Amino acid sequence: MGHRILGCVIARQLWFSLLSPIGPATLVPEQEDDTGEWWLRQRKRLDSAARPIFDSVFLLVAWNLWKQRNAVIFQRVPTSDVTVLRQEVAQEGEEWVEAGFTTLAVPSGLWSPN
Repeated sequence: MGHRILGCVIARQLWFSLLSPIGPATLVPEQEDDTGEWWLRQRKRLDSAARPIFDSVFLLVAWNLWKQRNAVIFQRVPTSDVTVLRQEVAQEGEEWVEAGFTTLAVPSGLWSPN
């Protein structure tokens, strides 16, 4: 699972494209790593006020990568490119904010093409 969330090229490109606009591009995974260990290690690099945003972004990205993996395996959908995945994450982030999950308001606003 760690490979799909952190280690594969598409996942790393997605992380970079989403983290760069909100600042912490230095948190982008550079190698295959244990997902939990990477998440906890990166959280420690942030101040306590930024951790809830990072946690939310982590969950949103991991969830979308997991859904993509399942679509490829179980529905035989071709793997999406990074641009499509980024749009899907941005759209779902906007939906989370509309549903009241305000922690993603800032990143979602920066990812939005509007």
